[in-house]
Amino acid sequence: MASKEHYEFFKFLYEEEVSRYSVLGARAQLYISVIGFFVGAVVFKASDLGEAAKVLKLPLWLLLTAASLFIVALSLVVLAMWIRSYQTANEPEKVLNEFIDTPPDNEEFFDNRIIDFAVAATENAKENNRVANCLLYAGYALSAAIVGLLIILMLAILPGHIL
Repeated sequence: MASKEHYEFFKFLYEEEVSRYSVLGARAQLYISVIGFFVGAVVFKASDLGEAAKVLKLPLWLLLTAASLFIVALSLVVLAMWIRSYQTANEPEKVLNEFIDTPPDNEEFFDNRIIDFAVAATENAKENNRVANCLLYAGYALSAAIVGLLIILMLAILPGHIL
């Protein structure tokens, strides 16, 4: 039968996934801020993009490729933060119903709570993994976009650049 130590272990697993939820949310907010800054600048200056490409003697497709990487990153962050379904550890009404006819003994009570925590932690881990994967690819796209912009900037300021 389950002990309080077993209960505490499964409760910890559940709380770890709840904490991970917050960490992933904070990472997504950081990505949104960085992407928003760059996409905002591109949208604000979209009408000047063609002219900038001519002045810098860069092909327009190069600038559009970098801009599209930011849009891909933004799409992945939005997908990651889409309404996430999380399991609660236990439903108070369901737990109270266990006490109506014959209250469970402590062992049965802790066994049931451990099951609740285990199921919720497993489901929440799956959801957190999905979010983490989306944010991972968003980070790759964001990094590629920023590196791309730096390369474009270097090409633009080099005298007699190769493009």
